[in-house]
Amino acid sequence: MAAPVPALDTASALRSQAAALRAQANTLDALADSLAKQPASRDDLLNVDRALSEFGIGRDGLKAAAARGELSLSRGARGKILVARAELTRWLADRPYKATRKAEPLPDVDALDLELARGGLVRAA
Repeated sequence: MAAPVPALDTASALRSQAAALRAQANTLDALADSLAKQPASRDDLLNVDRALSEFGIGRDGLKAAAARGELSLSRGARGKILVARAELTRWLADRPYKATRKAEPLPDVDALDLELARGGLVRAA
């Protein structure tokens, strides 16, 4: 039977492993921070026309979301509005769903048609 390992040696081994894991975690945190600070690539930036065609969100919708602080926009060449694709998909996914009630269709006959049918708007000769 093997001799029992003194508790002191086990504790120091665990402490050294914990220190190594902390150093690795710090390295991973630093790497994640540097990746988060990198600007989006040109392929990931959408102008207003592409945002409208791909997501159905126009200029006014993008500006309103940016004014509310829900979306970050940037300016490209010649002052064009650009939005990161990942930012736009995140914003759309986070928006609450609002069910809209469909409006009742309006009748084809309105008051003017009724008056014309009655002959009320026709001048007598």
